[in-house]
Amino acid sequence: AGEEQVNINNILQEDKVNCPFYGKIGVCRQGEKCSRRHNKPTISPTIIIPHMFVLPESPTQQISIDDIGDRRLQGAQFDKFYEDVYEEFSSFGEIDEFMVLDNVG
Repeated sequence: AGEEQVNINNILQEDKVNCPFYGKIGVCRQGEKCSRRHNKPTISPTIIIPHMFVLPESPTQQISIDDIGDRRLQGAQFDKFYEDVYEEFSSFGEIDEFMVLDNVG
């Protein structure tokens, strides 16, 4: 199975028409600006909800003593968001995997 995965990855990278990121994971950080095609599947067991939780941006990339309290508050806000969403999704059936991603690229 590992050798098969390597071959699929090589094929996706060599494809100059279709986006390798979108083909592999179903999302692309370039979005509509991507020069390659994003083939959307007609059916999928995956639900992608973009921009469902957005952390406020810090005015600076460096962490100062003042930011520590803000980061704790953001962490608490995220924990509450995660619990609420997980509970709501669970009411519709079993969840195989639940991920929240932040694409900072």
